[in-house]
Amino acid sequence: MAAVKAKKKAAKSPIERLSEQAEELGDRISKRAEETADQTRKRAAKLALSVIDFEKTTFDNAFKMIDKLQKQTEELLKDYIGNASWMPKEGKAVVDEWTRMLQGSRREFLKTVDKSFEHLSEYVKRVQDGKQVVASKKVVARKVAKAKPRKRVMPKAAAAAAM
Repeated sequence: MAAVKAKKKAAKSPIERLSEQAEELGDRISKRAEETADQTRKRAAKLALSVIDFEKTTFDNAFKMIDKLQKQTEELLKDYIGNASWMPKEGKAVVDEWTRMLQGSRREFLKTVDKSFEHLSEYVKRVQDGKQVVASKKVVARKVAKAKPRKRVMPKAAAAAAM
């Protein structure tokens, strides 16, 4: 039986053997290309994560400096307004409320930026792991909504001039 298989294998024409070899080579090249693409994607994602980490660190340091400067400015303003005899109590209360609002806004801004960096890092990690990244339905819906042509609105004066 083995002799029959050997004869059939030997009976293949050179073109058939060349075709099989070309097919095997094509499969090996395709596999190697996929492996290379995967390695490249992982390296690019790793670099992107490094850049994101650097940008977050830079932002945090800059924000801390700005926050410190704003706190010092607030203290100077409070001292100046607190010692100003010409400022009514209502004015002082407005300044106090204004500084509290600025502090709250800074905290909210920092939370928003931190959350954005977190989302960006998660996205890049999913890409690095080879997981499929799909846009959310809300994003797709917004893109579809933006694709609709807008009506052109003319001011009344321009409409009257056009008539």
